[in-house]
Amino acid sequence: MIGSAIILVIVTIDGERWIRRTGRSLDFYACAMIAASGCGNALFEHIPGSEWNHREYSHVAFGVFWWLAGIVGLWQTRKHDQRSAIPGVVLIVTGWYFTMHEQPNAMAKHVHEILGYVMMAAGAVHFIEIVHLARDSNRSGVVVDLRPHKSQSPPEFALSFLLIVQGVINIFAPPQVLWLFDLWGLDYISLMLIWFSIAMGIMCFTILLVNLYRSLKFGKGRSNRRHNDVGSTEDLELSRLLSEDMAQSAEEEPKVPMSLSHDRMHK
Repeated sequence: MIGSAIILVIVTIDGERWIRRTGRSLDFYACAMIAASGCGNALFEHIPGSEWNHREYSHVAFGVFWWLAGIVGLWQTRKHDQRSAIPGVVLIVTGWYFTMHEQPNAMAKHVHEILGYVMMAAGAVHFIEIVHLARDSNRSGVVVDLRPHKSQSPPEFALSFLLIVQGVINIFAPPQVLWLFDLWGLDYISLMLIWFSIAMGIMCFTILLVNLYRSLKFGKGRSNRRHNDVGSTEDLELSRLLSEDMAQSAEEEPKVPMSLSHDRMHK
């Protein structure tokens, strides 16, 4: 999820031109990722020949759900710049599952509940973006923002941040890791504050890098245009000076008197 959120930040800040060329919305690629992830969980979560357990049942079931939901989303977004509610639905249902899932200890239970709430919040933000803040389906009239520094819209920022938070929590959510934190005397509130801080740091670092890239790219373009403009101005000035010199030389040429020219003709 952290990688997906970073890609979302890059695309929403500096990927408008690329998205327009592909003719697809971001939901198309999100649904493709959901379908691929669900396919992997559905096919490879259970080891053939071994006994089924609770974890495998739940993971395979969710893999099938993600797989089918991703296929539905791909079908909905197959046309030009079509949005889909499937990513939000998947996040909300998966978040609900994490809030209800049984865990071996109290700390793991609290951590997974908060993880579920974060996922449900991300799904709700996705719905808000589609219903109220989605761009017009006809993107041909949209002007690409060429400012060196650009920020995401509030829903885009919130969705990216929540996805990063989800990824950070997933890294440290296994019961064995939480047992180690409990042994060190950390409660789940302190862990959440630490993980949210890490997520915000990742978000800040990503935004800084993307805007630095935009500054270098568009700054170089402006420098080249300025150099070309200066060169054109110098060429025009040189042409003007040459024209003035030629005109002045023509005026200074000695003129032959008309009477003298007539005498020469008679001779």
